[in-house]
Amino acid sequence: MYSRAAAGIGGQTRETIDGKQLADSQNYHAYYGYKQEDQDFIRAVLSGNRPMCTIQDAAGTMEMIEFLLEHRLA
Repeated sequence: MYSRAAAGIGGQTRETIDGKQLADSQNYHAYYGYKQEDQDFIRAVLSGNRPMCTIQDAAGTMEMIEFLLEHRLA
């Protein structure tokens, strides 16, 4: 434990959720999240709607990471 917050509040226990059980699949693309991202992208292309994560979102994330690395904040 690194902090009181990590230990839980008032004796609460933590529950471990297995991604494979949650996805009901042993396939990496299904339990690691890529499947949902791919499905969202395909739906957006077919419907003409905006995907959950746009290229602008990704570019903003990269800018933040580069800033953190440059300033040694990560």
